[in-house]
This record gives sequence, C-alpha cells and structure tokens, in this order.
Amino acid sequence: MSLTVGARFGAFEVTGRLGEGGMGEVYRARDTKLGRDVALKILPPAVAMEPDRIARFKREAQVLASLNRPTIAAIYGFEESHGIQALVLELVEGATLAERISRGPIPLADALPIARQIAEALEAAHDKGIVHRDLKPANVAVTPAGDVKVLDFGLAKALAPEGASATSGDPSSSPTLTSPLTHAGIVILGTAAYMAPEQAAGRPVDRRADIWALGCVLFEMLTGRRPFDGQDITSVLARVIERDPDFTLLPADTPEPIRRLLRRTFEKNPARRLGSAHDAAIEIDDALAGAGTAAAASAPVAAVARSGARLPWSVAAVLALLLAFAPWLMRRRPAPAPSPMRYEATLPAEAALALLTRPPLAIAPDGSAIVFAATSRGSTRLYLRRREDGSTAPIPGTEDGSDPVFSPDGAALLFTAGLELKTVRFGSGPVTIAPIVDARGAAWLDDGSIVYTAEGTSGLMRLPPGGGKPVALTTVDVARGERTHRWPAPLPGSKAVLFIVGDAANPDDYNDATVEAVSIATGERRTVLKGAGFVRYLASGHLLLGRRGGVSRVPFDADRLTVTGGSAPFLEGIAGDATTGAMAFASANDGTVVYAADSSGLNGALRKFAWLDYKGAITPIDLPAGVYNDPRLALDGSRFAVIVGPSGSGDVWIYEIARRMFTRLTFERRSWTPSWAADGRTVYYASIMATGAQAETRFFKKPADGSRDAETVATIPQRGYIISLSRDGGSALICLTSGTRGLTDIASVSFDGTSRVAPIVASPADEFGAALSPDGAWFAFISTESGRPELYVRDRTEAGGRWQVSNGGAQEPRWSADGSHIFYRVDNHVMRVTIESRQPFRASAPEKLFDTFYKPSTLTETDISYDVDPRSDRLLMMIPADPAAAAPVTSLKVLLNARPGQ
Repeated sequence: MSLTVGARFGAFEVTGRLGEGGMGEVYRARDTKLGRDVALKILPPAVAMEPDRIARFKREAQVLASLNRPTIAAIYGFEESHGIQALVLELVEGATLAERISRGPIPLADALPIARQIAEALEAAHDKGIVHRDLKPANVAVTPAGDVKVLDFGLAKALAPEGASATSGDPSSSPTLTSPLTHAGIVILGTAAYMAPEQAAGRPVDRRADIWALGCVLFEMLTGRRPFDGQDITSVLARVIERDPDFTLLPADTPEPIRRLLRRTFEKNPARRLGSAHDAAIEIDDALAGAGTAAAASAPVAAVARSGARLPWSVAAVLALLLAFAPWLMRRRPAPAPSPMRYEATLPAEAALALLTRPPLAIAPDGSAIVFAATSRGSTRLYLRRREDGSTAPIPGTEDGSDPVFSPDGAALLFTAGLELKTVRFGSGPVTIAPIVDARGAAWLDDGSIVYTAEGTSGLMRLPPGGGKPVALTTVDVARGERTHRWPAPLPGSKAVLFIVGDAANPDDYNDATVEAVSIATGERRTVLKGAGFVRYLASGHLLLGRRGGVSRVPFDADRLTVTGGSAPFLEGIAGDATTGAMAFASANDGTVVYAADSSGLNGALRKFAWLDYKGAITPIDLPAGVYNDPRLALDGSRFAVIVGPSGSGDVWIYEIARRMFTRLTFERRSWTPSWAADGRTVYYASIMATGAQAETRFFKKPADGSRDAETVATIPQRGYIISLSRDGGSALICLTSGTRGLTDIASVSFDGTSRVAPIVASPADEFGAALSPDGAWFAFISTESGRPELYVRDRTEAGGRWQVSNGGAQEPRWSADGSHIFYRVDNHVMRVTIESRQPFRASAPEKLFDTFYKPSTLTETDISYDVDPRSDRLLMMIPADPAAAAPVTSLKVLLNARPGQ
C-alpha cells in the first residue's frame, strides 16, 4: 500500500511525493504535533509484507538512530498506521549530488568540501561498525548552503524484484540484486556502478567498499562521468572487476593529493586500498591546504613503479619499499598549516542581518557555532547557526536582541535586549543579569566574570563570576577629554580586557579612537594604540582592529599588553558604523573569523532625500549626502526638519523646499525627533542628558526661523522621544523607555509647565511609533504583544476600542493628510491600508506600494525614516547615498584558518 497526498498517517499529513525506488517510497509530510516538515519512508508495496524486508527496514531505523551526526540525515522515529510502517526522517532541502552532477562537472573548489563531508559521515559510520554499501551521488543531498547529508545509511538492500533481469536497467541506479554473475545463493548488495570489486564478486565487504564508492563519487563530481560505465549491469560489473578508471578525464588542475587519493581508492585488492575514511579526509585536507609539494615529489616514483617490469628487480623492490612506507614517512613530518578558506553562510529566507549601532555577530570559542541578529517581517531576534550541519534556528527569548557574546565554554550566550543585559543557555530561557541604559558592548571572561557598559558615556562595569553586585572597572576621565569606554574584548586568562576610549572632541567618529587595556586585578589602564573604533583578540597573538570599514591586524603580546609589530590589512569592506565604532566581525580561538561584507563600510549611513510616489518612482532632492535622521514635514508641506548627525548627538536643520535653503536651527548636538507646530512657525524637539544609569529628557520649542532661543516646555526623569505632536502644541505623544522594566511605552507629556506624564499604552509588550490622526481622535501605534511588531489603531474618543491593522509585521506608521489612509513599513516594503469606516472601525487589507532601497534597521535609532507629503501623493524618504551598498545583508562570510598575513 502506498501513501497519497493529503492523507493522514498518524500525526503526519502527507503533502507531497519525493521519490521512489527499489528500497522504498519517500513522501514529504507535516508533523502536526511538532509543527515541522519531515520525510516519510515506506517499503515498496511489492515487498512491504516480506518478513525479511520488514526486519531490514526496522534495522535501518536502529542504524540511523545510532548515527547522530550532522552529515548524516537524522531519523526522528519509526511509526506504524493502518498496516503501513514508516521511517520518520529529517527532511533535507536541496538537490542530490546526482542532480547537481547532471548539470556537468563540479568545480574543484566546490567538490572537495563536499567529498570531505562525505568522508566525515563514512568515518562516523565506520566507527560504529556500520558499512553503507550503497554510497552514490543519489544518496548524497547537498543543501543550498553547501552542507552535505548522506542518505540511506546502513540500509540492507533488498533483493531484485522477481523477474527483473540483472542485465538490464540503468546501472547507475540499479537496486541490490541477486546476480547470475555470482555463485548461487550469494547476494550482491549495492549499486553496480559504485560497487567495489569484492562487492561485485559477491564476497563479504567491509568499510573499504565504502572507500571505493567514495572514490567513485569524487571522480564523478570532478569529471561529470562515472568511472565505470556500460550499457547494462553486467558490463558495468565486468569493468569494475577488470579495468581501471580513465584518470586522463580528471581536470588538469586536479592537485596531486586528490590524484593520489583516487589511485588508492581504486585499488582492486582491498588490502592495498586506502584503509579508512579518516585517511581520505587527510588527503582531501592536504589538497584544500594546497600542500601538494611533498606529494608531487612522490608522483614520479609512483609512475616509475607502475612500469617496474622494465626495471631491474632490485630497483623495483626499492621503489616498492618507498611506496609502501611513503604514507608513513609523510605522516611523520609536521602537518602543514592549513590554508585560509572562505565560504558563505546564508541567512534564513526573508531575514536580513540587523546592522544596528551594536555588533550583530558572535562566534563560539571553538568556531563551532555562529550567533547573529537578524530582522524578519519586522521582528529582530538572535539566531544560532551550527557549523557541523549548517542548521539555523531562532533562539527563543532573544527578541530585540543584539551584541551577542558567547560564554567561554560556548554553552551560553550574553546579549542586550531592550534596556537589559541578559544571558541564555541554549535550550533554556533568558535570564536578566543587569539593567542598562545604552549598551556599548560586553565581554565574557574565562573566569566567568562579565565586563559591560551600562551606559554609552560611562565606564566599564564588572559582574563577578556567578553574579552579584557589579563594580566599576574603569571611570571615564572627562578632564582628559574622554567621552566613553566601550566595546570591551577579553584577553586570555581573564587578566585584562581591551576597550575603546571615545574622544569628547569627536563624539561621532570612532575611526581614530584609542584602544586601551585594563587590568582586572588592579584596574590599571594602559594605552595600546590609537586609530581604531573596534577591537578583537585573535588567538594567533594578534589584534583585529576595525576602522573605516576595514579590519587590520597587528601582532600583540597579551601578557605584556603591548603591540609588537606594525599593522597590516586583513579584511576590507566590512559592515560597521563609524558613529559608534561597532563592526560586524567576530573571531574564534581556532582561527575562524565571521564577518558581514558591506562595500560602503558605513552600513549605508550616508543618506540622501528624495520624493517617492506611490509606485516608487524617485525624484531626488538636491541635498548633499549626509548622516540624516528623523525627517518631519511641516503640516503645509513647505519645509521639513531633520536631524543632521546621529540621533542624540546631532542638531535640527530646516530645509525649505521651494527655495532649496538648508539652515541650522540648534547647536547643542543633543537633539532628537523634531516635530512641527500646526502653524508651521515652531519646532519642538527632545534633548537627552544621560549620566551612568540616569537619564533626563528636556523638551524644547524654538521658532523655525531661529529668531529666539529655545524654550524648555517639559522635563522628565527618563528617556522620551516625540513621536506625534498635538494640534494645539500643548502636549505630545512620546515613546517612553523605562530602565527598570526595559520596555518602551506610549505616553503623553504636557507642555503646560507641569511636565505631567500620562500613560496611554503600557503593557508587558513594547509599544512605540505612535502617530496621531489629523483630527486627533485616533492614533496608530506598533506593539509586540503578538510576538512581533504589528500595527494597531486606537480610538481616543469616549467610545474607545482598538484594532489590529497589519498581519505580517509593521514599523513606522504615518497618516495621510485627510486621515483616509495609514502608511507603514515592514522591512523594505512600504505598505498602505485604507480606512473604510470609523464607526465601526474597519480597514482594508494591507497593500504593498513598493520596495525601498535601504536597510531599515540602520536608518535611525528612533525608527523615523520617512513622512507623508500633505500636498500630493508622494512620500518624503531617506534613501542611501549609494544604493548598491544598501541592499540587505542576507549572508555571512566565514574565513577558516585565518592567519596573519592572509
């Protein structure tokens, strides 16, 4: 009996047919209990009732259950329903190696890593006493990320169906068969084109049969042709037993270690064949490392030995001895240092790296895992990618997370979320360990202590191992012109920590900041060097320094805390933020470096302004490229206010659209979120003063023509950002952050001299981005109560009530001038909903207007990037100065075996 699409098999819903063969039928199914896709494998109907096939089927389940390896497709269970037995297997997305080879030979640079992973899978099986016996390209899946999964491991193959001929059929995919070429009663297990000679002859096989098959697979990857082919199974088996592969088909650039590997895997006599998958992996590593010199020297010897019949017996004997001992002699030499290799790690579908003002990347000390912050459908969280199997999954409880740091043992993670510093052990929930105000980095030391910044303009704090009360490790020396201590980086042994000292004279440029080291025991500080805004220690004894979108390396004595040589370029075009110093790279103790490439070197921080109509057509505005934030149009559309410089350390400027005049309004370099009074004559803005964990926000108003000084209209003892000004200017909706709750709420603040703050929306979730309707009766806002940011509308009249408007994430709502539409962003899409009715409230389904160019997470800390023109059907938007450099980052670069000078 077969399964049908749409049928239920226990807790599984069959959603598709993946393939079939003599060994089984495989279906795609949905596990309705665990909410995941799986593969269901059942026996073919013709043999489903045979006791010996059922026994082998169950044995396959046991074999797979014992092989818990990333390079081997996993088994989840053995199920039975309505008389059908099925293996529940890992669903491997991607093409089989056979499908890939069908398009032609695979380049050497791609083929060798695949072969290396296959060898790893074989080694794991052989260590368990398991021989595959049917390794072939069709049984190897390659994911889009280049990760290998070996399929059908340990399956005892079935006999040929009754009446099938051993002399017909596709020899590349022939089933296990009882061949007339063998003695009566001897069963040949495997697929003809990949069988070892002893396997083809029906003799017992061991792991060396898999080594032969590995050679067949590698040969086929490099040449696009099977090493042993024929018109039928009989002729294929004859070639396997009698002939050698045609090595002249190999690409001319095939390195000698690979040629040697293939010659040794194709030895007819198992006693002379390469003995283990581990040895095969060593040969592949030699080729990957480019260590072909010693091997090349032995190639002429091997060539002469093959023609030994023409030499005196003594010479032939000596050459035979050299050949016999060559592998042992070569392994006695020190192994050459592996050469650096690069590959890409693709982010999950619809996710983009969250290039915030904090580092988005971390790598485990042993290089086995990467954690990154990514945004998908408007929600940012941390993801864990394991190197062994290439699996990527979100880490529960890390919503809004950034600045990840691995624990020294790699079993836990430190990160920032909201206004809290948290830890999470993989497999459990997060724990808050300290409140923060404006995090600028953290380090987890070997002794278990944690060094972090609680506020961007304060010194470093240290939490002792196991927790407790944090103590100050450094103090910002204002008298010396210091502004901040940030981005701590641990050194081995927990004796000292590196960190960046920001200059008060250049608060927004960390390209030329100072790297210092502080002793954990004494608190003594020492200047290491100047001219970097980000630093990490490389286990080879070097510092990696981030500056101007690139990374340089410099030799460093971690005991003496001194630089011991000159710097040299290491990586170019790395994503980073010169205004904070943060850069997107991280290093592991094994020499692995992970980074995000960004040709702009500034995350596209330089922006321009343009008008975009509702179809996305662009009309540029003639302002020069700059660091712009928080644009707001006057209600008559004649001017817009904008922050020039980073939020919090920039000033308000006014652009007059008709006259093309751009003038500065404030000079304090602490301005946020400008908003226009209804008459267009006055601009309101916020200014935040922070000292340690304390923050104070002052709200000002100032004539737009600069004719009078700014006047304070309210002061509150926490951070607040103007998100919507009332029509009469007597109050404003603000986004309020709480250092104790670590959340954002929506409140109103009175500008009548009382500074009274009244909560509007405050819940266990984050609420932000509120926008008042033109008549002031409604406001739209974003809430994370559903688990991701979504758009809601609330009625401010006595009738009350609120409604969810978006259904796929949302950011930054804006009303049209007549109140008939609400615009919003989700990732790089601009969306619009139509207000169809107010009593009762009813909105249309969201419609996408167009795609934008920028990386939304890098635009502004206050998440204000556009405004709606009240006079026409267009939007005022910030766009990247270099659109080519502003595409979302959807993959990471991984450098293995990073060495100085590379």
